[in-house]
Amino acid sequence: MKANDSNSKSSTLQWLDVLPCPGDAMERVVSQPVRHSNWIVPTLLVSAIFALSVSGSKPTVGQNQVLYKWQIEQLAQLASIGISTLFGLMWSAWVLWAMARFIFKTRVHFFKAVEVVGLSGVIVALSALTSLLLGIMTDHSQSPLLPHETSKDLAAFPQLLSVHLFNLWFVIVLAIGLSKLTKTDWKECILWTFSYWFVLRLLLT
Repeated sequence: MKANDSNSKSSTLQWLDVLPCPGDAMERVVSQPVRHSNWIVPTLLVSAIFALSVSGSKPTVGQNQVLYKWQIEQLAQLASIGISTLFGLMWSAWVLWAMARFIFKTRVHFFKAVEVVGLSGVIVALSALTSLLLGIMTDHSQSPLLPHETSKDLAAFPQLLSVHLFNLWFVIVLAIGLSKLTKTDWKECILWTFSYWFVLRLLLT
């Protein structure tokens, strides 16, 4: 009974293990049956943090029409974030699956690739949360001692630095997951995961 409880707990919290020990987490993905919680929970977490970071303030005007319009905009924004996050997950999983199938000549279950990308999404969520908190703490826009342009640069620098560091972490974890799926050296896999991430950045910017 205790063993079953331990396995259940491990299954539920496995998405947290990718932060301290990504190799072990990805190894369990390969060795165990597909666990949809490994990608559903991180995807919901990413969507929630992105929704928090872009949510607008509630209008103070007491008119029902203004409030109704604001609520519609918020719902549309939440739906857009959820759809785009899910699409990004599935697209990245398809790319990872294609790498395993056509580059490393290894047949893998598609949802194994989804699990790998989903678990890596915990790092995306942590990156978004860190960027949000840094943006709040480094807001010098109201400082009378600094020009407005300078205050913007000061606020943006730590955010950009944190994003780049988290992006590197994300690429490394993806490479570890791909290496576990294909039984190849992760250093070889990182070349492909970094290339994918780099091309994706170029297309999105």
